Amino acid sequence: MDFNYGRLRGLIVLIVEDDWLLRQEIFEELTKGDGFILEASTGEYAVTLLEGDRQIDLLITDNELAGPMKGWEGPPDANVRPTQRAMPTALLPGSGLPTPFQS
Repeated sequence: MDFNYGRLRGLIVLIVEDDWLLRQEIFEELTKGDGFILEASTGEYAVTLLEGDRQIDLLITDNELAGPMKGWEGPPDANVRPTQRAMPTALLPGSGLPTPFQS
């Protein structure tokens, strides 16, 4: 099945992946859709981006992040705007294959 990259046009996507090579592959694939792609290698840095001024439209995160925060834990609700808490999220298991998840 081919992916319709046009669906990403104008969206802000945050990729949270500690494996640099996999993060780069995802980034390169998503840039075909003319969206704005942000990258984070740790859950902690992802939270910093989520607490920022940009409205993230889609979160793609590694479920097995190295460090204290795992991808499935998500950002602490107290510091993130309500619209960020309900964003579409895709969890990447260790294999790098996406698993749809809605928080």
